[in-house]
Amino acid sequence: MNTFRLSGPASINYVTDYRNAGEAGRMGKMNMAASKWFIEWDINSIIDYIISTHHQYAKVNAVIIYDLAQKVLYQHNRNHPELTKLAAELFLFFQGLLNYLRKEEEVLFPDIKQLIKNKISSVKASDTALGFIRDSVTAIRKEHQATEKDLKRFRKLTHNYIPPADACYAYKNLFEKMKAFENELFLYAYLENNILLPKVSTLMENTE
Repeated sequence: MNTFRLSGPASINYVTDYRNAGEAGRMGKMNMAASKWFIEWDINSIIDYIISTHHQYAKVNAVIIYDLAQKVLYQHNRNHPELTKLAAELFLFFQGLLNYLRKEEEVLFPDIKQLIKNKISSVKASDTALGFIRDSVTAIRKEHQATEKDLKRFRKLTHNYIPPADACYAYKNLFEKMKAFENELFLYAYLENNILLPKVSTLMENTE
């Protein structure tokens, strides 16, 4: 699992700190890290960090979780028919999520970086480019809202990630990894919604 060590006399490993905080302390940990560090970061650095840390985590663990779900489904479907729905919904969720991450990496993030280069070079951005980025900012917020609904549905299907009495190690591991993935997505969404996107909006205002 990738982490990121922030330098300085008051340095913290904010990812590890956040992931170990538990649900009650999650937003407090994120607010602390954001107020101390990410507010001061430039847009390019935040984008690179999101790709190398949060996107990479999602790509690796989506495969692990889905494989586990298939294994658990095969072993426990007779006593737990709800696993069929869980596995099917995980497949659709991960498919959509990974496609969304790819669009960020291949389209949106490069366009934002190009906008920064244009501003530095005093090159006026086209109305089309600005309109695309503006629409993408709105789409990102909607995507995160949709993801939150999906995560609530997974909690309902898994009874808040509490395994049944007859759960094997793989069953318990599946729920643990799903819960950790949920935490990671909340962290990722917070970083985009509250740090990256406001910076991009300000950049566009100063560019138009």
